[in-house]
Amino acid sequence: PHWRAAISGGFSYRTAKIPNDLSSDLGQYARNLKRGGHYSADATYFISEQIGVGLKFTNFRAKNKIENISVTPTNGETQYGEMRDDISTNFIGPLFCTRFLSKNKSNGLMMNLGMGYMGYKDKAVLINDFTLTGGTLGICFDIGYDIGISKNIAVGLQLSLTTGMISKFKLSDGTNSETIKLDEDNYENLSRIDLSIGLRFIK
Repeated sequence: PHWRAAISGGFSYRTAKIPNDLSSDLGQYARNLKRGGHYSADATYFISEQIGVGLKFTNFRAKNKIENISVTPTNGETQYGEMRDDISTNFIGPLFCTRFLSKNKSNGLMMNLGMGYMGYKDKAVLINDFTLTGGTLGICFDIGYDIGISKNIAVGLQLSLTTGMISKFKLSDGTNSETIKLDEDNYENLSRIDLSIGLRFIK
């Protein structure tokens, strides 16, 4: 078969370290944001039995919130409200693919390497609503195994690593916006591990 299309979903875990200077509550809040879910879709054309090229899209999402927090600005009164993050990251880019089929051609070991655009969006609240957006170069690596259940359909298990670092954000509160450049030591690490299951359509 020359064509392979895949749809998958599952559990994700961000690998970035949590800063040591956070309080216990904020540390737990950040750890909860490391876990989330993802879905992905990709299509591959194999120019030979083992070598192919394709295109991949993935979306990761994680959410968390804390009620009744207090914030005291340097030149203002203490304010009370909630803290909330609704984070999503997208990756889209071309893939270089390798495939090793079983003797009966019904099962296959798949390995993909891709490079593309990685976008970040956080619809957040810290007393007031604001949105952080950014983008960077992303790299992904997949290894998986397809188990044929019919001539044209397979079930696939896959382990993926996606990496990227953001050096600046655009912050918008709905009225004003500004660009925030991060120090190199404080770049936002978007790296994560995905464990997924899905369907493969082969022709």
